[in-house]
Amino acid sequence: MIALKVLGENHRTPSERARLDREFDFADRLDHPHIVTVYDRGPYWLAMQFVDGGKSTRLQRLDDRLTALAQISDALDYAHRCGIVDCDVKPANILVFKDFSRLDAVLIDFGVAHAVVD
Repeated sequence: MIALKVLGENHRTPSERARLDREFDFADRLDHPHIVTVYDRGPYWLAMQFVDGGKSTRLQRLDDRLTALAQISDALDYAHRCGIVDCDVKPANILVFKDFSRLDAVLIDFGVAHAVVD
């Protein structure tokens, strides 16, 4: 399945488009199981991996939360080794699959990320 992120008409400014482009460019450079996979983009949209469980805050068990934290920490370590700093890590940008025990957590939204090495 694929998810589409589409900028609403009120958000189709040059700065919002640049943010969407940056989000795609950074995520496209990163190949990690806990970083969202992006597939394609257009002027005001991007297509990415669909994560069916919602925000990580839905995890109720402590061991699931710690597992998600370890997975996202690994993803951030990988991104940093690739020269990318996310700058917007928060529960809303960590999604989990409904079947968390099998499919885990995914970091999304690199719209305000920065490259520290090109």
